[in-house]
Amino acid sequence: MHRRRPQGSRGRYAGADFAGGRSGRGLRRCPSPRPPAAPELWPTVQAVWDLRYRDLDSAMAQAAHWVQAWAPAPGQAPPPVWWWMRGLRLDMKGIQGSTDADVQAIDEVLAHFQRSGDAAGCAYAEILACSLRWSAGRMEEAWARAQARGVSHPLDAAAPALAFSGWTALLCVAMGGKALDAALQFGFRAAAVARQHRDRTRLALANNNLAFLHFNHGNYPAALAGFQESLQVA
Repeated sequence: MHRRRPQGSRGRYAGADFAGGRSGRGLRRCPSPRPPAAPELWPTVQAVWDLRYRDLDSAMAQAAHWVQAWAPAPGQAPPPVWWWMRGLRLDMKGIQGSTDADVQAIDEVLAHFQRSGDAAGCAYAEILACSLRWSAGRMEEAWARAQARGVSHPLDAAAPALAFSGWTALLCVAMGGKALDAALQFGFRAAAVARQHRDRTRLALANNNLAFLHFNHGNYPAALAGFQESLQVA
């Protein structure tokens, strides 16, 4: 599975119809309701992003290296690509479990994207702010935040890498909120992205996730079929 569940969650993934919810009063929002069709992912960030689905340990090591290598000198501002790599590193760290310090760190990344007007980065960090809360065991808070801030809305116009990562992360968050029907919807959206772009690695992961969700629903024939399909395309 893509993410390790925190204790107390039912299954690895999961979600009622998720329409995004309404924004709470006083919340600072992304500069645009939808990010550009292709976020500005620098080649190094994209390479690490793709590697995570084949070799997570190596991807995490590379992300840690680049975060350190691109760190600004005292008194200087980090380059934009540093914020993306920092977010990606936190994203991968959350697979193994995050801490309150990680949650604070992603909130800082989100605040930067909001100030800089990076709509794609803002969309990514909004989802990470939920998923890292989920992996820190703050599951009800994570799902409530995802609904209140409508974090799924930008994914319809996002680039494939961001869309797949976002739908998969929201699947976890929905499971933590015991919204199994919504989790299924997110799982189907992730699989659709992988299938549309003929990405066998991500499609195998998406099918595996859906199989676990069907298992949690008690739909064992669908779960078995999902596991088998995942093995076939891997």
